[in-house]
Amino acid sequence: MAKFEKASDDIINLFETIREKTTIPQWVKFEVLNNKQKELYKIVKMNDLVESVTDGINLVVIFNEEILEQLSKTHQEMVVDQCLAGVCVSEADTISLEKPNFDRYVRIFEKYGHDSIILLHRERQIHSGCLKRHN
Repeated sequence: MAKFEKASDDIINLFETIREKTTIPQWVKFEVLNNKQKELYKIVKMNDLVESVTDGINLVVIFNEEILEQLSKTHQEMVVDQCLAGVCVSEADTISLEKPNFDRYVRIFEKYGHDSIILLHRERQIHSGCLKRHN
């Protein structure tokens, strides 16, 4: 069974700092966790039952801190920004997660530039052990 634990204070602070700069309403509650998963991050929307028993937590963000902490500060910020870019709140206050789309990535590219995005993905592959080194 997967082991989930509360994320470190540094990661939570980074997440909250980036989140404050978004248009996500403050009433949306996040729980930020750590897990040694393969993905750098994963975001999960809670169903109504889970929201009611967890004191209203709407979304859980799970980071692989082991990888995230090896990235540069700028790349860490990009990862959190990319994670939050899929959170949508309708005018009727319905929370949903958008599937990745081109428009969202264009906003990320405009904010950070394509070279930074490419470096982030290469760095992430190296730290997760997915990139084979050729000598």
